[in-house]
Amino acid sequence: MTATSSIGLLAGIGLAGLAFFAHPGAPDTQVFVLSVVLVLAGFVVGAAAASVHPALPGGAVGVVVLVAVLGTATASLSGTPTAPPLGYGNANGAFLLCGTAGLVCCVPRAPEAWRLPAALAALVTAVLCVLTGSIASTIGCVLLVGFMAVRRVGPAWLWQVVAGVLIAVPITMTALWGSGVVHPPGWALDALTSQRLALWSDAVDLVRRFPVIGAGPGEFALRSATARGDADLVWAHSEPLQVAAELGLVGAVLLTVMLVCGIVLLRRDAVILAVLLLPAAVDYVFHFGWVLAAYAVVLGGVYAGSSASVASDSFGMGKPVLTPPSP
Repeated sequence: MTATSSIGLLAGIGLAGLAFFAHPGAPDTQVFVLSVVLVLAGFVVGAAAASVHPALPGGAVGVVVLVAVLGTATASLSGTPTAPPLGYGNANGAFLLCGTAGLVCCVPRAPEAWRLPAALAALVTAVLCVLTGSIASTIGCVLLVGFMAVRRVGPAWLWQVVAGVLIAVPITMTALWGSGVVHPPGWALDALTSQRLALWSDAVDLVRRFPVIGAGPGEFALRSATARGDADLVWAHSEPLQVAAELGLVGAVLLTVMLVCGIVLLRRDAVILAVLLLPAAVDYVFHFGWVLAAYAVVLGGVYAGSSASVASDSFGMGKPVLTPPSP
């Protein structure tokens, strides 16, 4: 285990510990701790599967997602808010995004005969994502398909910078729009809805009221005026703002450390980490266990596959990081 991976692991454990010890009586403390454990366990499972074969974790997630969505069609592709298999359209989109990410990662790692089918399957999941009506996940799928086509271009550090931008921009905009410092343009307001902006504003207000360790997991639903009386509005609809509101700036810093470590560890593949976070920046898709599990397994596989890959030089030029080592 490298120093960077150790720091990232400690940051994740720190998030769970902060929730458990600082807010033992909060409504969702146990749920939050279990969610962190699920992510860490999924990451380990993905890494272990990659040790069997580099293409296994991504391919397995892609197949599971396709089976789950196609097995519940046509209802799953109806675009209705409560569509199966997860009961929430945007969560279905995030689930398909994880499937697309897994298949995109599978393509260069799979045996030659399986690469074209894996690439076609990635395109299928991307098209299915469009049918769910999830805008953020659809954008993510488009970015992943584009990344699949150009992943060999440029040094690894360039893709790390791209990943940092893809993470920082949506988080910064949600914070600025939620705080009222910047007002969203009309097209963004139409896509996001005034209720979502009100939830972000409530989250920023909680950060101001409980700046250090937050109000506690689950307290957003009790303290947000917008959330009252509607089960769909009990979350901040932005995971970074939810963490900041319920675990304060300490929780936000720990989350940031985890993301920075992920960018450093995944190198060229850091783009996949960033794209998978896009839906969670504007919705509560990480409150669905299947999405979290798929997300963690894919990233665990990417990390293990990348660590075992052959990089021809320290700048990531030449043989791409995603290319598996020769047998």
